[in-house]
Amino acid sequence: MLERAWEKGCRFDGWNDRFSFSTWQEAFQESGLKLEDFTGAREASETLPWDHINMGISKQFLEQEYQKALRAEQTGDCRFNDCTDCAVCFQLRTGREIMGGAAE
Repeated sequence: MLERAWEKGCRFDGWNDRFSFSTWQEAFQESGLKLEDFTGAREASETLPWDHINMGISKQFLEQEYQKALRAEQTGDCRFNDCTDCAVCFQLRTGREIMGGAAE
């Protein structure tokens, strides 16, 4: 689908004067894909498109942060409060990057 959109001229789509939603719709249709499958709401329990990217923060932590955001709750800065277990401070303290698959 991305290649088809490119072939149809989709370039610099972040620029309002270049973006053509109808061209993207055509590329999806010609590729046999449904736009809604890529833009609709998802359950956190689903495998998400970015789950393979290891940011050093667990999916569970992100889900907890999402639920807090829905309640308009903030997470304190762990430089001044208790650790939030996001794993960033571990990386900073040890200088180790967490490599490989998604953090669990």
